[in-house]
Amino acid sequence: MLEGSLLAGMAFANAGVTAVHAFAYPLGGEFHHIPHGLANSIMLMPVLRFNMLGNLQKFAQISSAFGYDVRSLPNKQAAKRVCMPSKN
Repeated sequence: MLEGSLLAGMAFANAGVTAVHAFAYPLGGEFHHIPHGLANSIMLMPVLRFNMLGNLQKFAQISSAFGYDVRSLPNKQAAKRVCMPSKN
């Protein structure tokens, strides 16, 4: 656990954890039964959807990296594959 915590701290210091992590703190503070990792999972999709419009091409690349076949799709539709997978 100590090594895992150390590695996570090193990753956070170098990558930034942005809105997903920031929004997870109040969830855990208000609802004490929600573990921090679960709170991050809950916030991931809303933050992805919000950020998607800021860089459609990058999110289209992420969709492709996740294994979605987006070769023939416009960037916005391709980006939605990773941000709204259940609606595609």
